Amino acid sequence: MTSRYETERLAALHGLDVLDTPPEAMFDSMTRLAALTFQTPIALVSLVDTDRQWFKSCVGLDVRETSRDVAFCDHAIRQPGVMVVLDATQDSRFAGNPLVTGELGIRFYAGAPLMTSLGHRLGTLCIIDQHPRASFDEVQRAQLAAMANAVTDAMIMRRDISNFISLERDRAKDRALLAQAEEMAGVGHWSWDATTGVTFWSPAVYRIHGYDPALPPPDLAGVLALYHPDDAATLASLVERAVSQGEPYSLNARIIRPDGETRHVSARGTCDRDETGAVRSLVGTFVDVTDLKLADENLRANEARLKFLMDQSADLIIRVEPGRGITWVSPSCRLYGYEPEDLVGTFALELVHPDDLANVEAVRAARFAGLPAPPGSTREHRIRHKDGSWICVQGNPTLIRGADGQVLEIVNVLRDVTVQRETARALEAARDTAEAAAQVKTDFMANMSHEIRTPLTAILGYTTLLSERPELHLEARTYVSRLGNAGQALLAIVNDILDFSKLEAGQVVISPKPTQPSNLLRETLLMFAPQADAKGIELDFATVGELPGALLVDPDKTRQILLNLIGNAVKFTDRGHVRLTASYDAANGQFDVWVEDTGPGMTQEQTHKLFQRFSQVDGSSTRRHGGTGLGLAISRGLAEAMGGDIDVASGLGRGSTFHLRIAAVAAEVADDFETTEAAGRDVLDGIRVLVIDDNPINRELARAILSPFGAEISEAASSRDGLAIASEMPVDVILLDMRMPEMDGPEVLACLRAGEGPNQSVPVLAFTAEAEEFSTHVVDGFDGLVAKPMIPADAVAAIHAAIVGDFEEAARVAL
Repeated sequence: MTSRYETERLAALHGLDVLDTPPEAMFDSMTRLAALTFQTPIALVSLVDTDRQWFKSCVGLDVRETSRDVAFCDHAIRQPGVMVVLDATQDSRFAGNPLVTGELGIRFYAGAPLMTSLGHRLGTLCIIDQHPRASFDEVQRAQLAAMANAVTDAMIMRRDISNFISLERDRAKDRALLAQAEEMAGVGHWSWDATTGVTFWSPAVYRIHGYDPALPPPDLAGVLALYHPDDAATLASLVERAVSQGEPYSLNARIIRPDGETRHVSARGTCDRDETGAVRSLVGTFVDVTDLKLADENLRANEARLKFLMDQSADLIIRVEPGRGITWVSPSCRLYGYEPEDLVGTFALELVHPDDLANVEAVRAARFAGLPAPPGSTREHRIRHKDGSWICVQGNPTLIRGADGQVLEIVNVLRDVTVQRETARALEAARDTAEAAAQVKTDFMANMSHEIRTPLTAILGYTTLLSERPELHLEARTYVSRLGNAGQALLAIVNDILDFSKLEAGQVVISPKPTQPSNLLRETLLMFAPQADAKGIELDFATVGELPGALLVDPDKTRQILLNLIGNAVKFTDRGHVRLTASYDAANGQFDVWVEDTGPGMTQEQTHKLFQRFSQVDGSSTRRHGGTGLGLAISRGLAEAMGGDIDVASGLGRGSTFHLRIAAVAAEVADDFETTEAAGRDVLDGIRVLVIDDNPINRELARAILSPFGAEISEAASSRDGLAIASEMPVDVILLDMRMPEMDGPEVLACLRAGEGPNQSVPVLAFTAEAEEFSTHVVDGFDGLVAKPMIPADAVAAIHAAIVGDFEEAARVAL
């Protein structure tokens, strides 16, 4: 077969729309008949597709298709007539075929091609036996070929029936849509057969005539009898000319309904010709224009009142007749420097600014055609003042049509919107300025956050390392612990600088992790011990009921809220105490914290200002305590983001109590650092780590944290140095800083993956102080994250997970 023949054959096969269809009784009957007729256990209707043979019907097999390269039928469609293989083991074409040597064990095969009238062999009707046969005579061949022809005819008939049903369905849909359109538009259609005289009316035509739809429509003479005598003669002449000369016609006329009512109608007719050019029928539309005609008459009857309104209007009103230009203009034209007589007789488009002319013409053309305004067009344009200046106006034209549908007049109301346009431009400029300022603020916040996080990374990293030294004195260890907590609090504050803008955009990221609530509350409260001791006030901590060992909450966000609430309480309390009370409602999954102070308290009016941004309870210039007024607003926003809220109860002289609610579920207590550390020492022994970071403190800290766990550390102070080292020295994992001056992290990663060095496919972890901003879904190609400041246990776990290929875990432990 040539490739062209095969292309045409496959097109014919697919055109039958039979492949992969469910079994059908008609074809199953034919295969059973073939099997019975020739006494074979297997009979198939096989269709040969591009790379498979698919069985429309099969007897004796449980499969629906096989590969084409082993199909007997593929050979059968390559030759004319019936292909017969009496013993496949003796046929060089099939002796090694798996269908012969395998479990199926085919020995006898006879297949007659399913051939279309154009000679395309689509497949076969074949019979198969596991026993060879001595002969298969010409009569049997003819019988099998006849059965195959019947199968082909059945497939073609199936396609034709399907096409007919689809066509009838489409026709029914078209008729339904036409009826709906007629119902909505009030336009009917009709036809009249010039040979038989038979008339057809759509339901709308019946309704307009007031005719009983149960009756057949009248013939031509009966139709003419329904028209006013003066109009009937005109219609008869138009019909005669249409039949004899093939001319279409249009007529506005009056009909007299059976109830005696006169209606004004518009009828149009066109000619349908036969193959000789003779008119065989007339078809057309029919519409009731009575209401339109009455509206036109009423409009003219009200012209006097309309003229009065126009004369009194502050808007510029113009009446235009097509071809004649402006016929009348309201006295308000004097606001544009013109007298009415200056404009009458001129064309309105002459006043339009050249740059707006195309838009005005497009809108006008659409309005004339009864179409909606073109996309992108506007009703605003500029017209020329008599002194040469330009005034922006908004047009609202109304088209007045006659009984024939032609536009008789255009009434346009133009309103001066120059001031509004200038105001809109000013607002757009202000918006652009504000958006630019917001972007500058966002960039500044991001850069400032990064610069502050860099030294914090060193502070917290070395604090962690120092706290783990066994020889450290207990008192020194306490100081180091409080230093670390203070550093964490400062880091949380830095993060919340960005969270303020995220709160406004609803983009705050909450990162819950198992947290010991008692430790979190005590450590946060003790951070204010120096301030409380200096003022002589007591810091108390109590629980209502028993707190779980761990809760699944965001510790940083919770700590930041508590820092704000406790800090305010200590700041505004001069004597007495600040008490922190906590409880957990397991049934509702709610963590409650109360911060109570014995300070001066607040009025109800003052408490209403507390959670407003940039608002101070004491807004005077002589207030004792400063602040931006953002703390409580941010705290409430963070609480809401964690499924909770903050409220306050206070009164003058009674102190204040702030109530924090957070949605939380109980969790298992996380393994302590020593356990993770011990595991890390095992898994990082001999692991080669390349740290690419432009900050020497970060590199030194990474070395100090990872080396004790057995890791071998290499450093690169720039992105280019890192790529150079990675191109020569094989490593096991790379920590890659996300922000560097020459190339950022994603750019370095792209270069590394595109190169051919020994580390082209090595795991790469994002080394970032903005871990919440990234994930393996956001930064494509990274195999995990190591957050700054480095938490040894998390860093070791992330590196280990990346090395063993658990990239999802490598990302999770950092977040």
